[in-house]
Amino acid sequence: MAIYINSLNIHAFRGIRGLRLDNLNHFNIIAGDNNSGKTSILEAISLFKNPMYLYNVLKTSRMREDASGFYSQSLFDSFLNMLPQDDFHMGVSAYGPIGEIDLELLGETKNILIDKNSIDFRKTRFDRTENYEPQEVETMCFDGVYKFAINSNFDSFPIEFTGFTRFNDLPRERRNYINISYLSPAKHLSGNNISNIVRSSSYKELCVYLLQLFDEDIMDILYIKNEFSNRPIECLYHKKLGTMPLSTYGDGIKKVISLTNGIAAAKDGILMIDEIETSIHSKYYKDIFSFLFMACEKYNVQLFITTHSQEAIDALLTTQGYSHKALGNDPINVITFRNDKESHETLSRTMLGSEVLRNREKYDFEVRL
Repeated sequence: MAIYINSLNIHAFRGIRGLRLDNLNHFNIIAGDNNSGKTSILEAISLFKNPMYLYNVLKTSRMREDASGFYSQSLFDSFLNMLPQDDFHMGVSAYGPIGEIDLELLGETKNILIDKNSIDFRKTRFDRTENYEPQEVETMCFDGVYKFAINSNFDSFPIEFTGFTRFNDLPRERRNYINISYLSPAKHLSGNNISNIVRSSSYKELCVYLLQLFDEDIMDILYIKNEFSNRPIECLYHKKLGTMPLSTYGDGIKKVISLTNGIAAAKDGILMIDEIETSIHSKYYKDIFSFLFMACEKYNVQLFITTHSQEAIDALLTTQGYSHKALGNDPINVITFRNDKESHETLSRTMLGSEVLRNREKYDFEVRL
């Protein structure tokens, strides 16, 4: 089984405090109500994608908005909102075959004056046509330090981050420490959903087979040249309709393609799927989820899924054929959690998938803490 993270410890991140998840599995189902913190757990895992760089922290702060391509707040505000608001102190750690990683970020906000001549006004809210005299402008600044340790190799660097700071101002490394991919609930609507599928003819055949559950006349997944721009168009070849843009199909087909593309992108790494049930009709759960688990095994992918649907959890568990499988080889964990009002810590419970399914069938057991 592909397991890259065995344990996750969130000391402080967004609204989560003191959450420890041990014995993580090949497939991990994170169940909970809306706004309970499920996405925050996925974001915490994303911090390990490239832990040596603040650039990765800022990308993580924008995960929820990246999928839509529309940013409702500034990069600075996204960053601040990711930190616990009472002390601006973030801390997460993980352990597994990836090694032992500890990340900590702490600091405070203050107002500072910066020279307008040092600002690239083309990237700010200022009118770039206006003739500015050399002068200073007041802005809020996060002043702190970012610390990380990988297998006891420790490093840190100071942070001075303002509303005028851009991604391009920060150092980054394109090669990731861990291959981690994230699929938001709306990722299938944003395009770029077939790039990894078309790289392998054998994998593309499997994906086409899955799409034929929706429409048996779908024969191929391909790009065609756009006559008006350099960007290729994502298409499906239909036996009766011919080559049709993917944009003309329904959300269910787009969702399936996004899932299969995400698996290939996460090869030998971690795939996180937020609210897996979005845009999928329940009658297709069994076939889609069976493919999902099979493909993750083939590509050595550790999977983290969030859901608030009991029906989706049942379907995910029934794909495993537990009646024919030894319990010691159970590849699924079901994780539930809640915030304790007295201790202000996040409490969790982890059960094997076989145990949850047995209790569901025998006692109509609900998956909640």
